[in-house]
Amino acid sequence: MNPWAVFAGMALATYLTRFAMMPLLSRELPRPVLRYLQLVPVAILSALIAPAVLLVDRRLTLGPQIPAAAVGVVVAWRTRSVLWTIFAGMLAYWLLSALL
Repeated sequence: MNPWAVFAGMALATYLTRFAMMPLLSRELPRPVLRYLQLVPVAILSALIAPAVLLVDRRLTLGPQIPAAAVGVVVAWRTRSVLWTIFAGMLAYWLLSALL
């Protein structure tokens, strides 16, 4: 299949799905819907990070990456800083990898 046709088709599909939601989202949404929409970024981030932390070579591995991720979560919660979160998580991973 032509790559440009695939590109144009995906662009059209993206545009149409967003355009279709505009009339729906132009008015006030119910509170339960807004509450659930606030949780979407956390769910997506968890779905992206969990496999990277728990799986090594497609196998469930309980290694130093799990406590290092926990350190990163605590630092993120306390500081709200991406830079400090990455630094603390990587430092914890490096130290735990060296010790184990």
